[in-house]
Amino acid sequence: MLVIAPTLIITAFLLAFFLRQETVSQFVVYLSSQEQLERFDPQDRVLLRIYGERIAHVFPFAEREGLNRIVDNIAQAVGREVIVARNEDRFYASSRLRRMELDLRVNESGTLVGHISDERLGVEVDLELPPVVTHEITPFSVDESRPSDVARIYGIPRFAGDPDSERRFVSHTTEMIVLLTAAAAAVMLILISAVVAQSLSPIHRLTAASNAVRRGQTPQPVDVRGTSEVEDLANAFNEMVRSVRNAEASRMRLLADISHELRGPLSNLRSQIEAMQDGLLHSDATTLGSLHEETMLLARLVDDLHELTLADAESLGLEMQSVAPASLVEGAVKSLRAEIVAAGIDLRVDVSEALPPVRVDAQRMGQVLRNVLQNSIRYSGAGSISIRASSDGSHLLLEIADTGVGVEPHEHELIFDRFYRCDPSRTRASGGSGLGLSIARAIVLAHGGTISASSNEPSGLAISIGLPVAGE
Repeated sequence: MLVIAPTLIITAFLLAFFLRQETVSQFVVYLSSQEQLERFDPQDRVLLRIYGERIAHVFPFAEREGLNRIVDNIAQAVGREVIVARNEDRFYASSRLRRMELDLRVNESGTLVGHISDERLGVEVDLELPPVVTHEITPFSVDESRPSDVARIYGIPRFAGDPDSERRFVSHTTEMIVLLTAAAAAVMLILISAVVAQSLSPIHRLTAASNAVRRGQTPQPVDVRGTSEVEDLANAFNEMVRSVRNAEASRMRLLADISHELRGPLSNLRSQIEAMQDGLLHSDATTLGSLHEETMLLARLVDDLHELTLADAESLGLEMQSVAPASLVEGAVKSLRAEIVAAGIDLRVDVSEALPPVRVDAQRMGQVLRNVLQNSIRYSGAGSISIRASSDGSHLLLEIADTGVGVEPHEHELIFDRFYRCDPSRTRASGGSGLGLSIARAIVLAHGGTISASSNEPSGLAISIGLPVAGE
């Protein structure tokens, strides 16, 4: 759209330029015609002298009608309207001038002065013209006491007596204005149409892509070039497309992972039950214990999936309260004390009682600490686990670090994905559903906190949890 403004300016400039050139040209033609009419060539002057002598001889006895015919002949001969004056008060005009209103007189120097007007033609001109020919009128009788009469012939410029030149000038100028304006409008229309079409093209592509998404087709990014606003819209659409495709890919992976996780316990349950039905396996305490273990594994998996579903829907129903960090850590460690001792892990806790409280759902945050601790217990072997806490006044930082095998740096973010396992050794046989850290992240984010993973030197993994402290 930014092209339209320069286009308007350039078109207006060109229109003004060509209009000026044509107006000047026509005006020069008009002035040239007037200059030619103002001048009498020698042949015209000879004709006027002849007519002057003739009219001087007929003036004494001719009727007005006859004199008018003579004046019309003079006008036709010299190609202009003329006025013949007898002395200072009697005037005979050519035919076109006779249809106008004449207010004329001859001053002492013989100059014709006065006013010519015609409302019908829109002509209104003041005259001040010297005579072209002056000739004494031949008297009908000799009377020396009476001064001689004088006949004077005046050539009237076309702009006063014949408005054709003005009409042509105005007509040509008007035609040029109309033509140039029409041409400019056509050029503007073409340019604006092209610009608008170019501007709307990316919108059409975005609309087509949106309709494809609405019909359930796989969305594709749209390559759009245009104004900053259109490009922003296209970038937002492409970001949405990437999000939709990632979400769809995540959904498919989740379904595949859930199917994989459910298949193991269900296969074990099925095979043991069928073996008991065939009499190949006795339903003793050992067998029933194995079946119960598989059933509990399924129950934990379903519960974990339910927790994640609630977190995704922001429907965890948190019961927020001020809790001391030391109390949270003590509760999590106490619930897992038996597993820690059984694994031979050296646990070190450095959480001061003086740390500011945090506003959390104690049960949900305890679940987070247990999930992280269980992950560290599972992969630490007989190593050690350290729990440290610190505060900068506005946030509490909890760090749970182990000395286990750790993970590669590029996997620090991936371990929070559902069912993610870094290598084949980390399978369901090692314990857990593969959802513990995913649930931990969902709960921490629901509290407005942060959770991240990093390498623990010289070996192992460190999980850092940041929570806002409780307000005053």
